[in-house]
Amino acid sequence: MFMTEREILEFIVEHYRTNPRGIETAENQWPPGRCRYETVSGAKCAIGTVCSKEGLAKIRHLDDGVLEVARTLTPPEKLDSILQERFQGHTLYFWEAMQELHDNNNNWEELDGVEGVVLSDVGEAYVSHWRA
Repeated sequence: MFMTEREILEFIVEHYRTNPRGIETAENQWPPGRCRYETVSGAKCAIGTVCSKEGLAKIRHLDDGVLEVARTLTPPEKLDSILQERFQGHTLYFWEAMQELHDNNNNWEELDGVEGVVLSDVGEAYVSHWRA
């Protein structure tokens, strides 16, 4: 069964409460602070989190944004081809928004010494559109 945009949003927000975002740190790869679809430590960005194993293998090495990744796929701009089935059926605009939620450090706060695991006030404002 396919998930709605709101269900995916809540899945992503909840995922980052217990899993680090896919941001490189000085300890795991250079350059630090850069979003990765999957880091060497296994942390994933928003798109990496919802990819199938095969899909993640296709894009793991890419540094491009969601639109650029979609253009590398066959057929072009068919992001569904790399996603787990339950996450398929949504626009590139939606996935860009989910990736922006992940990438923008202003959307996240530190909790108990772990950076980026809860939404900040800025993040809450950003997701309010998708929760409506």
